[in-house]
Amino acid sequence: MKHKYLELMKTAIDSYSYEYIEQLYRENQENGIKEHGISRITSVLGILISKGMKQDYYDLWIKLMDMCCNQMHMIKVGNDFAVREIMSCIIETKNIVPKEKTELWLSLLKKIYYKENYNVYAKSVDDTAHNIAVYNMAGEYLRQINGMCDTEEYFDIQIPCQLKRFDENGMYMDPGCPMLYDLATRVQFSLLLFLGYDGKYSKQVDDNLKKGAMMSLKMQSACYEIPYGGRSNQMVFNEAYQCACFEYEAARYKKEGNLELAGQFKRAAKLSYEAILRMVSTKPAKHVKNGFDWNSMFGCEWYAYYDVYMIALASFTYIAYIFSDDDIEEKPCPAETGGYLVNTSEHFHKVFANTAGYSIQIDTLADKGYDATGLGRIHKSGVSPEIALSCPFPRSPKYMIDDILMSKRPVQSEFNTLIRENPGFLSLCPAFKTEDNKIIALCDFYENLNSVLNAAKQQSDLIQFDITYTSPGFTGFTYIKEGYKLNEEGLSVCFTTDASETYKRMYLVPIIKTNKENDSAVKIDNDTVTVDYRQHKYTVSAKDCTVEIKEEYANRNGVYSKVEFLSKSDKIEINFSID
Repeated sequence: MKHKYLELMKTAIDSYSYEYIEQLYRENQENGIKEHGISRITSVLGILISKGMKQDYYDLWIKLMDMCCNQMHMIKVGNDFAVREIMSCIIETKNIVPKEKTELWLSLLKKIYYKENYNVYAKSVDDTAHNIAVYNMAGEYLRQINGMCDTEEYFDIQIPCQLKRFDENGMYMDPGCPMLYDLATRVQFSLLLFLGYDGKYSKQVDDNLKKGAMMSLKMQSACYEIPYGGRSNQMVFNEAYQCACFEYEAARYKKEGNLELAGQFKRAAKLSYEAILRMVSTKPAKHVKNGFDWNSMFGCEWYAYYDVYMIALASFTYIAYIFSDDDIEEKPCPAETGGYLVNTSEHFHKVFANTAGYSIQIDTLADKGYDATGLGRIHKSGVSPEIALSCPFPRSPKYMIDDILMSKRPVQSEFNTLIRENPGFLSLCPAFKTEDNKIIALCDFYENLNSVLNAAKQQSDLIQFDITYTSPGFTGFTYIKEGYKLNEEGLSVCFTTDASETYKRMYLVPIIKTNKENDSAVKIDNDTVTVDYRQHKYTVSAKDCTVEIKEEYANRNGVYSKVEFLSKSDKIEINFSID
């Protein structure tokens, strides 16, 4: 895997031409460093040169390193990320540059002082700081092991503050509890321990990492992707963090003598890597999981522009590279074998089920800026993740759902004015049509909503469970109950409620129209919808229902049409299958 990780890093940086990197150098040299994309490019370039790749970039890389090191101790912009990245590069390249040059770079970075050169850190143990503080802690520790600072005082404030952010499952609660930043922050803590931190908080950190990694192992989808949920999701680099997490844990369990678990994590890391490959086969490679042009902001927040988030794939893959132990024998991992149901803490409000090559994910109280409550993902191994659904649809997304091209950093306020809204929230979810034709859908509820999970069967070939929702906001009914059955035939969901017959039962289903690169062919035959997409077929059916295609919605992956299944009885059982 080590060689494959290096090749993936090269694929990411090959998306930037020599001329373009040279242009970035001139701009940042003349105007000063304004964001951390340039330090990532510099770091990755140097690391690859040290491994025998990109040799014709050596002179340009030296100029980039000189520029970064000369500026970083005088600025804050990007340093929370850049110090770790540039320090890693210096360490990797000691044998390919003159000793005096390495010493010069180190002497310049020695001038960094966290109070002057970092943006995010806790001021006291009672303060709060989010995930970015953990990024800069890794950079500080690299400076310490190279004799440039002492982290004890800094860590005695930062780590206790960060430990408060772990839930009972070892998952990291960044503001809003986005799924990526749970994973990303745990990887940064893993890096800290990998580098040798064994201070007084190391056991508490490690205990959380072990618990969190076990959650990640079972939250990996049947398409081997990280969960959806929250900001920065559906970016191609997401799975690089999953690779890193799983490689670290594989090496851990090998050291402990648990070769079965080590092998499971090793296999899960390889499958995460393979999930990335489908998105980087084009030139330039894609940085977000859709078929729009490489420089399109479709599916992106204002900060997720190409120059930073494409090279992020390489930067985070490097962590997987250094963690990787290629002597570990792979064993089948949970995402492959299935047969389980997982419920996160209430902070993350997610439910996962996996069996027979299928996996599903449900959000029981969605973040309204990024997601929608209800079933938000159906994946099947070996099939494009977006064919059924990879993530739901917020009404007012905090990311772009139009094909607007830009590769450089936009002005946030201007970018936000360009974001349009969806017609409403949408997930795979139950709904009602009232006598006055008003639609009340589960996906519309994002606060004051309670849910109870009841697990019935967890077998290698069958998962059965139900979720009951209640809310003071429900009118005309007191509960919505969904019974889920997942097996080799696919997923069936039975929707029941105590609403009167005047509330007609419905089920809302987004059907993919296009991811820009690939279009679907949709056919309706009575109560069945069939979608042909990328050599596979997705079928949705519900007996005794009328079916109608309605307006378009967009998520990070593409454009979908809302399909309404309207029942002729007092309940709906709807079936989903992918072939």
